[in-house]
Amino acid sequence: SRFKSFSEKAQKMKAEHDDLLDSYHSLKTVCDKATNTLLSSIPNLDKSLDLASLCRVVAESFEKLDATSGQIQDQKEHLKQRLEELESSSKKYQTDKDKKQKELDQLTSQVKDLSRANQAHENKLAKLKSLLRRATNNLEENKQKLKESKKSYEKAHKSLAQLGLQLQNGWYAPG
Repeated sequence: SRFKSFSEKAQKMKAEHDDLLDSYHSLKTVCDKATNTLLSSIPNLDKSLDLASLCRVVAESFEKLDATSGQIQDQKEHLKQRLEELESSSKKYQTDKDKKQKELDQLTSQVKDLSRANQAHENKLAKLKSLLRRATNNLEENKQKLKESKKSYEKAHKSLAQLGLQLQNGWYAPG
């Protein structure tokens, strides 16, 4: 039973050892890939450098990347601020556009109302012109009738004056 227990412990330790080896190889693969990626990202890198020189080159590259990252962050902040300004300007423009559209709609409505009122006034004016023409025609007819009446009056007055003369003379002969 002791042997069995020892054998189980040994197998368990062997399995843990194998798991650790697998983890080590996985980590080494990841580290190798990361190192290769890092080294390939540094242009003109001398592959024959010792570890200390390589670390210095990598550190310098990180400093450059950090500085570039800072510049990019500054540019990002500037672009973000510019975007906010443009959004604000766009909202202001949209608000102004909406106000102008509302004003245009109101003016269009007023123009339509004035156009209808103008049409009504033009209709009234046309009726008044028609009435004025009829009144002018009636006035001309009345003028003509007045002339004829005046002639008739003058004729009758002349006849009456003749009749008066004849009556004064004592002689009347209807003619």
